Amino acid sequence: MKKAGSVVLCAILVSLLSVPTPVYAWRPDEFFGVSVDEANIPTDTAYIDLLLPISPEDEAYVPYHEANGEAYGISRDSEIVGYCADGYRSYTFHIADAVSDWRPHYTIFFSIPRELHEEYADTLEELCMKTHRISDRMECEVDVAYGTDTKEKLQQIEAQWNLDIREESRGYYYTYYGIPDAEYDFEYLRTAYKSAKMAYVDANGRVLGVSNEVLVNDRFPGGVHLALDLSGDRLTATVSGGPPVYLIGLVGVAFLVGVLSVGVSICLGICLLVVLIVRRFRKKKA
Repeated sequence: MKKAGSVVLCAILVSLLSVPTPVYAWRPDEFFGVSVDEANIPTDTAYIDLLLPISPEDEAYVPYHEANGEAYGISRDSEIVGYCADGYRSYTFHIADAVSDWRPHYTIFFSIPRELHEEYADTLEELCMKTHRISDRMECEVDVAYGTDTKEKLQQIEAQWNLDIREESRGYYYTYYGIPDAEYDFEYLRTAYKSAKMAYVDANGRVLGVSNEVLVNDRFPGGVHLALDLSGDRLTATVSGGPPVYLIGLVGVAFLVGVLSVGVSICLGICLLVVLIVRRFRKKKA
């Protein structure tokens, strides 16, 4: 009797363990993103550029991206535009629809009482601050760009207003290259150009230093998550990913196996209960 009861309990536990657990969707990257160590940025750096092995014969190639040149004040005859060592050229100036967040930056968050926000509205606007109303306070978001005095101004505000300013980046700046809806997006670039370098550039387009080469593509046939970290002239890349079509298939198989397992376990449990009832009935009858 005890043995049969233990079997029934095991069957119930098996049925519970067989229920499929949630599988979280994996999302590939939509642009190149680079974390930059502030302590090792060369003096006079204003921008950091992504270098790819771009050829003038490539579909996406342009001799000079005029809109980006105007946006950053970099002329056609600058060093970064003419740079082509080892076949590497500037993404920002030689890919047709290039979008670069060229200047390293990070975000600082803090909140202030609404009355302070109203009193110092001009100062906050000068810092290009985004604000969100939360009850009686304003949540503030400030983009701190490398080489600007934004951080120093915020420190003055912090002391003056007795605020608690939280830094999101923990000492690291960040840049990105590309946007999701571009024709030559991250997926195209990582497929067409399987390696990359980074270049430090001053305000006039002079190249101050170039990193080592890293692979950015071919370890996975599907979507890729790429983490780039730049410290001085040392660039490291961590690539991970999984083909979405395989993931969908695995989820489907796991779901079917789970359903079948639950069904089999329930049937087994019912059968064992019937056996127990029949045995008990026979013992009473005897």
